[in-house]
Amino acid sequence: MRVFWDERQRLHAPARELHNGGFTPYAEHCGRVESMLAALGATHAVADRGEDPLLRVHPGPYLDVLKSAFADWKAAGRPGDASGYVWPVVGRRPLDLDRIDARLGQFSMDASTPIAEGTNILDSANPARHKGAWHRNPAPLWKPSGTSQTRTSPFSTW
Repeated sequence: MRVFWDERQRLHAPARELHNGGFTPYAEHCGRVESMLAALGATHAVADRGEDPLLRVHPGPYLDVLKSAFADWKAAGRPGDASGYVWPVVGRRPLDLDRIDARLGQFSMDASTPIAEGTNILDSANPARHKGAWHRNPAPLWKPSGTSQTRTSPFSTW
């Protein structure tokens, strides 16, 4: 199996996450990254394919939220990492939300994976970004579905 890695993924380092009703230290820490990389061996560089592949599998408003989530969170005076905590009902009518709280909730399903200052989802961490590279592999173990590969939130990057 070919493993793709980008050093910028280390910058995703939220302080805490909501787990089983309480805040805990974020589980996906750099020590875990080191142990995974050591176990996996050689990695391949990620090719930048721009936003076109992302727009084929994700709606533009979702990507817009990801681009500015942390900055918008801070601009709204929120402390810590950006995380959904309200979930507007979607699908019944078009929504034009302007508050970061509602926009995060519109595109997430829980509060378990925050967006930190170093989270750079559109550059290195989003699996859909690398979809073109997977097409050259005969049997990828998983493929992007628009949500996280291992967690319940689309904001997860590991």
